[in-house]
Amino acid sequence: YAVLLQFVPYYLIHRGTEIEVDSTSVKTRFPDLTVLTQDGFNAIPRGTRSLITKAMPNPILVVEIVSPGKPSDPNYQRDYVEKPTEYAARGIFEYWRIDPSRNVVMVLTLEGGQYQETVFRGSDRLTSPSFPALELTAEQILNTGQ
Repeated sequence: YAVLLQFVPYYLIHRGTEIEVDSTSVKTRFPDLTVLTQDGFNAIPRGTRSLITKAMPNPILVVEIVSPGKPSDPNYQRDYVEKPTEYAARGIFEYWRIDPSRNVVMVLTLEGGQYQETVFRGSDRLTSPSFPALELTAEQILNTGQ
């Protein structure tokens, strides 16, 4: 959160903002962190729940922390299959998937309607198309809060 403050005003960084998605199992997703555009922030009505509908501008960035699980577990299917499909269908350009149990940070960028994934581990410096001057390693992200 604090590192992103170098690039965007505090009020564009949200926790607890829902994103409306097309899914057979849910109507919305609750990313762990969302970075809004100014237009997106302005589109969210004040005094109501923080919801980004399909008619509103997409966020700049969505960050999800993966729940533990093996590929056959529902958590894995949700985090590795459903969410990327739903976010891509929304047209969300950049999406970070942080997986503490596998010690990896993935930056997914939308190209041709599908996400291209770049994997970062340890001292690898993240490359973010939305924040090219970002100075952050996978290790720093994975060790946040410890």
